[in-house]
Amino acid sequence: MVSPRDDGSLSEMIKASQLLSGEIVLKSLLEKMMPLVMEPAGAERGFLLLPKERQWFIEAEGVGRQKASIVLQSLPFEDNRLVSAGIVSLVARSRHPVLLENALVEGPFTKDDHIVQNQVQSVFCAPLIHQEQLMGILYLENNSTVGAFTPDRLQVLKILFAQAAISLKNARLCARLSEKVHERTAELTKVKEQLLSLMARTSSRP
Repeated sequence: MVSPRDDGSLSEMIKASQLLSGEIVLKSLLEKMMPLVMEPAGAERGFLLLPKERQWFIEAEGVGRQKASIVLQSLPFEDNRLVSAGIVSLVARSRHPVLLENALVEGPFTKDDHIVQNQVQSVFCAPLIHQEQLMGILYLENNSTVGAFTPDRLQVLKILFAQAAISLKNARLCARLSEKVHERTAELTKVKEQLLSLMARTSSRP
C-alpha cells in the first residue's frame, strides 16, 4: 500500500519528468535536471557526466538548494577533484548504480582520494540508460548525513532517471542535427561566395 507521503513524492516525480520531457535544448535540459534530481534525493552536491568521444566529462553541476546550475563545462572527470573518479569509472563499466551510506568507512572506496580529502559520507552514482544505451551518469553526494540516499527516495527517483535518459538522447540528437545544419549552411555560403567571385572576375574581363 502506498502511503500519502509516498504518493505525493510519486506525483512530484511525475510532474518533474514531464518538465524534462518538454526540453530538447541540451543547455536548458541540464539547467532543469540538476535541481529536479538533487532536492528529492537529499543531495548537497550533484554532477551530471556525459560521454564524448569515448571519454566522460562533467557537463552539469548543482550545489545545495540553488536553482541555478553550472552547465556545459566539459570537465574531464579524471582531472579534477569534484567527483570520485573510481566510483564514476565503476558505474561507467558496470552500468550498475553505486550506493554508499558512509563512503569513509564502508565499501571499496574508503581510501579514494576524493572520498578521504572531502570526508564524503553518502554517495549515490547511477547510470542513465535508454534502450540499452548509456546516456549519462548522475553523481550525488551528501557530506553531512550518513545514509542520506534512502531506498524509498531512490525508488521514486527511478521515474525521473528514466525520463532524464530519454530527454538526454533527444537533446543530443537535436544538437547533432543543428550542428549538421550549420555545417551545411557554411558549406553553401562558401560555394556561393566562390561563384560570386568567379562571376565578378569573368564579368571584368574585356
